[in-house]
Amino acid sequence: MACIIRYITIASIFIHISVEEKDGTFNGGSISYKLEEIAGRKIAHVELITGWTLGKGPCGDACKSTSVNLITNDQRDTKEKAADSIYCFGNFSSDYKEPDGQTSERHLNHIVHQNYTEIVIAVSENAMWEQELMTFSILMEHEEEDIMFKGSYWRPLMYGSDLQWQIQSKVVSKSRSDTKGLNNCPQVVTKPFYRVKLDQSTTIRIPMIDPDNDIVRCDLSQFAEVGTLPVPEGLHVHKEFQSSVCKVTINTSKSLNYSDNTWVVIPITFRDYNKMKIVFGDKENPPVKYSLSSTGAQFAVQVLEHLETPEFVSPTIKGDHMFIVYVGTIWNTDVYARASENTTIERFIQSGRNREKVTLSSLRNDTRERVVYTSMSWEPTVEDKGQHVLCIRVVDITG
Repeated sequence: MACIIRYITIASIFIHISVEEKDGTFNGGSISYKLEEIAGRKIAHVELITGWTLGKGPCGDACKSTSVNLITNDQRDTKEKAADSIYCFGNFSSDYKEPDGQTSERHLNHIVHQNYTEIVIAVSENAMWEQELMTFSILMEHEEEDIMFKGSYWRPLMYGSDLQWQIQSKVVSKSRSDTKGLNNCPQVVTKPFYRVKLDQSTTIRIPMIDPDNDIVRCDLSQFAEVGTLPVPEGLHVHKEFQSSVCKVTINTSKSLNYSDNTWVVIPITFRDYNKMKIVFGDKENPPVKYSLSSTGAQFAVQVLEHLETPEFVSPTIKGDHMFIVYVGTIWNTDVYARASENTTIERFIQSGRNREKVTLSSLRNDTRERVVYTSMSWEPTVEDKGQHVLCIRVVDITG
């Protein structure tokens, strides 16, 4: 996936873990939240994006491309009942500090199951994956809580086939003087999984934005953030100041024990930092010194000896491009891609962080060999005011 549009600014004029399938079907995911205060009560509105082997996730056994935008609550409930466990797609909990400094756990499964909605946001039948977005709300009982999504098992990895996942977000429900509201954590967009070539270095780019316009920095997850998951060799996270893209380079050298068709998982934590001095809660927070919150993403990477993929070509805009769009107008751009030798392009798949109603035209042939293009268009409303990340991936007949 190439994230052609970095972001668009709209202006208005977890501990019980149990899964039936031991071989594992989880491909990774990310978590984020926005805070709201209603009648003195602080509520975290949580978004969880997860990726699964096609037909093995909440979408259900009959999951296919036409399942996109399907609400999966019924399918999830059916699978949980068949497995005789509400934990079959993971477990929700939070950690918080007691007044004496001890860490305690709060079980959240019953709260999540009472108010969640989950939809299918993307499917690839050739590549055999599905991706869902779950939203739910949690009443904050403590000023700081680490909301966790844990479960078993990852798809078989090069270092084991029965490994657990742990994706978490630190919610700090303090007010900030610059926005006059509560802090919101960074938001990121990841693919269901990534493919890289064996015995070379590849840089994976993850778009990231912050609803409060804070600086966002990323790094490899450590200690409790990563749980028991081993971190693969050959990783380097580029620490760029004020970047809107997290760049992670993976060196898949055979000397590091990588081989054809091996899988690893990369765990990344994203933290937001205020640009100017603010009062956060009851304390002054100097610029770019202490993080206000954090959130995590973990994603699978497949290493292949032979990897030929489509590529975006001119006149497609370059990745990480920024547009400013006004309410009442229609934004559009054309995206061109060339298939590799002996393949053809099957389709383009659009994805957005906030389920933007982007329209893609049918495939159109270019005058160049093996090149096709599509037109993306979007008519934002006043409710869309803010920053958005829109991505598009091109898929050939090999998936």
